[in-house]
Amino acid sequence: MSLLRRLRERGIRPNKLRGQSFLVDEGELSAVADAAGAGGADTVVEIGAGPGNLTRLLARRAGRVIAVEIDRRLAEFARENLADCPNVEVVQDDARRLDLAAWRGPGGPGGAEGPGGPEAAKLIVVGNLPYSVTTPVIMRVLEQCGSVRLCVFTVQREVAARMAADPGGRQYGALSVAVQYRAGVEVVRTIAPEAFRPVPAVTSALVRLTIKDRPSPQAADERALRAVVAGAFSQRRKKLANSLAGALHIERDEAVALLRAAGLSPDDRAERVSVAGFVRLADAWSAGRGGHSGESE
Repeated sequence: MSLLRRLRERGIRPNKLRGQSFLVDEGELSAVADAAGAGGADTVVEIGAGPGNLTRLLARRAGRVIAVEIDRRLAEFARENLADCPNVEVVQDDARRLDLAAWRGPGGPGGAEGPGGPEAAKLIVVGNLPYSVTTPVIMRVLEQCGSVRLCVFTVQREVAARMAADPGGRQYGALSVAVQYRAGVEVVRTIAPEAFRPVPAVTSALVRLTIKDRPSPQAADERALRAVVAGAFSQRRKKLANSLAGALHIERDEAVALLRAAGLSPDDRAERVSVAGFVRLADAWSAGRGGHSGESE
């Protein structure tokens, strides 16, 4: 019996507003599990578990799987569907407010840390992310990167391209900087719409984020970095001196001085600035304000 038919018999229909489209192709499901590379010492947090298709594959490999699903009826269905998987816990919650540190810990039998040592205690986060909340979910995970060592996400192909984009192209933007500051980015493969049910109108991509032990270079004030990046890309067609002056509420001459202090040209545009360049710019701005980014606490 097909997945959608089983769901319909329970009165469950995919919610378009939540972007519910379930990965059902066995080959693609295996590709996601392979990309995660979980072993018996690992705890995997799966975001958007849906009915549990991928969850079951992950459970065969990982020591522990936390399957997070926001939809109450789908979470109930997944609990029944995965009742034979003792290492799976289904949690009904919104991924945009998860406290990942609560699940960090050894996943192996008997609480053994396993051969990976302390690094093995960090989480692997996997998710077939609804397109409408892709960026907020990724940002929420990266905010807690101290608890995570690897992320494997299925996202819209264009979003994957933006995450991996190099400076100088149209796809490079605030998302590129935010993700690359925290992680190495690899687009593993594209996934055709036909691999999902219901079939979406877009092509997806599987992207793997390998979390850095620490950013290099690391911003002195990461709130300042967020503010500078957001300001620079707020009007990306403008020259940096103009966009930053408006976004940071400073005079243009001050913006020019900051850019020069960071080794950047006032005539450049945001899309040409590397992650390291944005870090230097944020540090210059923060230092000039006595270490304060200007963001609310």
